[in-house]
Amino acid sequence: AIGTSGDGTRLPIAGHAMMGLGGIAVERYDLASAERLLRDGIELAKRWSLINTLEGHLSLALLYDAREQVETQDIASLPDTVATLDDLASRFDASEFDDIIVEMLKMRVDLRKGHLDAVRRWIFGRGLDGAPDRKPAYYGDGSMASRIYKYELPILARWHIAEARYQEALDVLQELARLAEQAGRPHLLVESYILQARVFYRQGDGESALKVLKKALDIAGPQRSRRIFLVEGNDIIQLLKAGKREWDAAEIGDFVDSLLLASTGLVAGARDVIGGSDMLVEALSPRELEVLHLLPSGLTAVELADELLISVNTLRSHMKNIYAKLGVHSRHEAVVKATQLGLL
Repeated sequence: AIGTSGDGTRLPIAGHAMMGLGGIAVERYDLASAERLLRDGIELAKRWSLINTLEGHLSLALLYDAREQVETQDIASLPDTVATLDDLASRFDASEFDDIIVEMLKMRVDLRKGHLDAVRRWIFGRGLDGAPDRKPAYYGDGSMASRIYKYELPILARWHIAEARYQEALDVLQELARLAEQAGRPHLLVESYILQARVFYRQGDGESALKVLKKALDIAGPQRSRRIFLVEGNDIIQLLKAGKREWDAAEIGDFVDSLLLASTGLVAGARDVIGGSDMLVEALSPRELEVLHLLPSGLTAVELADELLISVNTLRSHMKNIYAKLGVHSRHEAVVKATQLGLL
């Protein structure tokens, strides 16, 4: 097998592949698998060189940051991982951008924790305070340094949002969307759309918020990229709940359900979401119960059908019956109601 020795032992080169797969798992919010892949990948890669573990530690930091945001608890491993990244960036000089990449990660954490003075100092130090109208001195089309600029813009936009400077945030995010499309960076484009949705939501413009959030879902849904939505907090969760009632595309609906199922406080807030009786309209059949038990998994309709060895049409028929018997209208509501009733 590739990346293994003759006796089947994994070679250090396999660490890079494992860290890459771990990074994908982080974005899909499969955090248990991601942590296992990343830790194993880091252990292998560091046999070659410690600097080769930078990618894995960056993904680990995103993983722990996501856990803190979505699970609303402090994760001791996050500051340890950030300290390791600081050490790697300062000890090695693999590229001129290592230090900047680590600093950007730290600024994202500082923003979430409300350390706005530290973020402000960084923004002014990088010359980003006038962007997008006045670009930093290091910026120049085609230059190596200019490639970092588009990755700095989300931090600038988040700082403006935190300070309630919504028009300034929108100006930055429109520039980010332009640069992301130009460079073919869908992840950055999705982040721009999500942050625009947050701004519109806070301005009370629900229609614009849902419209731009739908663009983000259309791009991220096929890749099952959930982390980028889940870490944005209550604004996006409320928009997803509202949008669920309007978006009728089946695959988008499945993706939105998987996001809502992964969000914090799902069961605690269940009665506010669906209300209603604590009684079943009609008992579920054994097959419907089997389907119900798989609904919290986050699998798509196609994946659920494959798991149950039935067609997608048959699956949807079972789900329609489940919704009717529970008195709900979506997969998210079905899980909530079934949990209330002790069926899950």
